[in-house]
Amino acid sequence: MLQSATRLFTDLAVGKKLLCGFALVLLLTVAVTGSGFVAVEAVLQGHNQANRLAAIDAQILHARRFERDFAMNQTVELAQSMRDQLGKVRELLAEQIKDSPSAEKARLQTMDQAVADYLAQFDSFVQQQNKAREARTQMREAAGEARDQFDVIEMDMYDAVRALRLAGDNLRGSDPLTLAETASGLSKRMLDLRGYESLYIIDGSAEALEEWAYISDDLQTVGRSLMVWLNDDQKRAIDAALQALTTYQQAFGNYQQVRAQSQASETRMIEQARDVLAQAQAAKASEEQRMNDDSRQALLLLGSMGAAAVVLGLLAAVLISRSIVGPLQQTVAFAQRIAEGDLSQDLALGRRDELGQLMAAMQSMTSSLRNLVGRIGGGVSQIAAAAEQLSAITAQTSAGVQNQKLETEQTATAMHEMAATVQEVAQNAEQASLAARDADREAQQGNQVVQQAVSQIDSLAVEVEQSAEAIQALNQESARIGSVLEVIRSVAEQTNLLAL
Repeated sequence: MLQSATRLFTDLAVGKKLLCGFALVLLLTVAVTGSGFVAVEAVLQGHNQANRLAAIDAQILHARRFERDFAMNQTVELAQSMRDQLGKVRELLAEQIKDSPSAEKARLQTMDQAVADYLAQFDSFVQQQNKAREARTQMREAAGEARDQFDVIEMDMYDAVRALRLAGDNLRGSDPLTLAETASGLSKRMLDLRGYESLYIIDGSAEALEEWAYISDDLQTVGRSLMVWLNDDQKRAIDAALQALTTYQQAFGNYQQVRAQSQASETRMIEQARDVLAQAQAAKASEEQRMNDDSRQALLLLGSMGAAAVVLGLLAAVLISRSIVGPLQQTVAFAQRIAEGDLSQDLALGRRDELGQLMAAMQSMTSSLRNLVGRIGGGVSQIAAAAEQLSAITAQTSAGVQNQKLETEQTATAMHEMAATVQEVAQNAEQASLAARDADREAQQGNQVVQQAVSQIDSLAVEVEQSAEAIQALNQESARIGSVLEVIRSVAEQTNLLAL
């Protein structure tokens, strides 16, 4: 399969190879850029999540401040501010849960439930504080009522003492002054009881509670012992005081229970608040750790993608370079051998791209040149043989022409001699004609001979002229043959040069 893929890539056009290389580089660039965007997006998302968790943590701390302020001042406004603050925390958590991955949703939902429990504990704490405040109000009213009744008894006793002194009567039974002092002591003890009550409310110490119980019992005992010395109105007053004291004691006992419940509720609320803070801190730390992990993974991803891009880019560059430069180098070396006259080598064909087509064209050109050189060699051999034959023919023709020229010159010489002879003959004929006048018969015969001689001479003149024209034509043909021989000799020399 790898060989098939390599073969397929080798047969691709050069433009497609370059396009594949550029496309690979582009894809690697897009991959690196995309991984960078994903990494940056993950880091930014983690940063946003961490900021939200930090905001939630800050809101929870703000809620704790409202909680402490309410514990100190216990106003409705502070309680409502606390509820509103926890509502903001839950809203932020809802947004965080919506945008968080599924792995973090369970943690955030647990944290949201913890905030809801924290709010429920705060509401319970508010209720306990309200009950404690009501109990303190009831204690204050009952204690005030008891003290007022003790003051009434005290004033009655002092009035009785003053009346007895004015009347000069002897005191009967108990001394009113002693009773007045006793009633005054009850009022003071009531103040002491309130003091220990306040001390218990402040720090809840066992000593204050013990002193409060002792004074409370002492007030009941002294109040009951005082009733035997009082009249009916005073008994009703002391009875009302003792009932108020009993109510106060019950209110204090109720306050103790409410205080214990309030403390337990406050403890649970504080524990819940600490749990919420711990979960917020854990979520924040987890998000920061996840952000750090995402950052490291992003760096690792970018490094891996960058390294992969470099390696793949180098591999693609080497592969494309080898698939293009190698065949080009082979073709250049082959062309250099052809330029040096070496037509014996052949190229290994098998590619179907432009380089393969170029190599096939070079191989075809080499075959054509090889055939052409072979044909030229054969033609040169034929031309050389023809030139040798033509040279021999030319030599023979030249010899013939020379012989013909000599014969022509001899003929011309003979013609000149014949012309001279003819002149002599004419002279002789003229002499013969003169002689013929003397002898008619001989003249007629001589005339016939002369006519025949003249006719022969005319024919001979025509033949001589024709011979001269033939000689002239022969000279022209000889010149032409010489030109042809020169051309053939030049072609033979060029052919010999080509053959070399």
